[in-house]
Amino acid sequence: MTSENHPVSPPPGWTMDSEELDYEGEWAAVDSWGYRIATSYKLGKCTPTMCDPQGGGLIFEGSGKFYMVDQMSGEVVQIILPGKLGEIVLS
Repeated sequence: MTSENHPVSPPPGWTMDSEELDYEGEWAAVDSWGYRIATSYKLGKCTPTMCDPQGGGLIFEGSGKFYMVDQMSGEVVQIILPGKLGEIVLS
């Protein structure tokens, strides 16, 4: 369950735009919600992968696994299968 070496295109309505994902502001900063998710669930360093700016969904990678978080409710769910980002996008 690791990142892939070839590019993956997000599904319609989702984006992988670095400005939308805002790693520095939403994940790297100690007072950010992404950092709090990573430490609360003991996931180590987490990296946002893609998001749905209109629906509030976000997929991120932490400890070699993929997770989906609903930014509105804060619910975090581990994506067990499929385990690769390209397969997740297709499912």
